[in-house]
Amino acid sequence: MGIFSFLFNSKETKIKAEHLYGDWDAVSLNGEALSKHGFSSIKIKITSDTIRIITKMNTFGDFTTISEGNWELNDKIFISKIGDGEKQSRLRFYGTRLIFTPDPLFKSETVSKSEYSKIG
Repeated sequence: MGIFSFLFNSKETKIKAEHLYGDWDAVSLNGEALSKHGFSSIKIKITSDTIRIITKMNTFGDFTTISEGNWELNDKIFISKIGDGEKQSRLRFYGTRLIFTPDPLFKSETVSKSEYSKIG
């Protein structure tokens, strides 16, 4: 175990689908604060077969969108199917943190990496 993993509990762990179940809050997009991208919050709820993403923009009077779909996990690849689209993201799991490359909702040119923290 490296010193940084020991000090900061940043060791990537093997991902099981049930590790992902629950509510997650976006912490950063492309390593930057959500507000820099016009969002006040982004929340993901993952169940055994569905994903629900709620975005709140701090422009246009706290505009909210909800996107729902299905997902599956193939080793470290998170596959989200929202609407007519399907997106694959590399997923890294650190216990109470998820890192998607690219984000499962946004275009990869817009958000190439996102970090989420477990709620509760």
